[in-house]
Amino acid sequence: MFATSHLFSVAVLLGVASSVVGFTVPSLSTTQKRFNSRSVASLHVLPESQSLLDDATTNLLISAFQKKDPETAKAEFFFFLGAGSGAGGIGLSQVPRIYKELSDIRALEGEGPSEGGKAIDSGLASLIYPTIFEADVVKVLKSVPSCEQISKQGTSTSYLASKGYIAREDFIGALKAKKCNPLAACALFDAVSGGSSAIISPVTVEEKLAAYQSATNPVATVTGDLQACTTVKLAAYAGLAFLLSIVFGLIIVNGIDAFL
Repeated sequence: MFATSHLFSVAVLLGVASSVVGFTVPSLSTTQKRFNSRSVASLHVLPESQSLLDDATTNLLISAFQKKDPETAKAEFFFFLGAGSGAGGIGLSQVPRIYKELSDIRALEGEGPSEGGKAIDSGLASLIYPTIFEADVVKVLKSVPSCEQISKQGTSTSYLASKGYIAREDFIGALKAKKCNPLAACALFDAVSGGSSAIISPVTVEEKLAAYQSATNPVATVTGDLQACTTVKLAAYAGLAFLLSIVFGLIIVNGIDAFL
């Protein structure tokens, strides 16, 4: 029972981290629409609840890594080796996808036409994205087709894409057809999506593009969202790595206590 509680906590956290890596974080405007005033008022209890959850998780992790007698450690080792490897496998399955996503972004450097000129101040986003030029972002913003057109011309075969959602490859492909820079198109998609999702609602696309185009400094607004989505991505990657280390750390620590 003791081992079960540890694994359940880690598996839940790992599942949350995998979800963050694989799906979109809702925008503030979208979230606000989903809550009425009574729901918003009830959120004031969250800090206290979060503190209790953090304390409980910390205590579980401390007790899980404490030295145990060989018999207890052996039982927990085999339990974590079987069940824990499954939870770890879920997290590890995200690694090739993350690597491919980052590699695909870096591969866009130097691809397609570019207006050149001054580069955007991408800040933290430079850890993921190569140099992006302001003029390329401006051209992309002016050239984005309607969501209906992107969807109609798209080649994505996913279910959501068939229902009018906008896939990353379709978004970039539509702008490449208009002789826009692919890297700037990719960066704009990520800024619109908020970070992790490869397919987004056409409503989100239209709302974000309208906000960019009406902004005093559209490039700075896009850059700010790109930096924010990079923060989300990096935090998700770090969280996933941390939770994987916990899962496999439990196996190793209990193995040492059991057999050495």
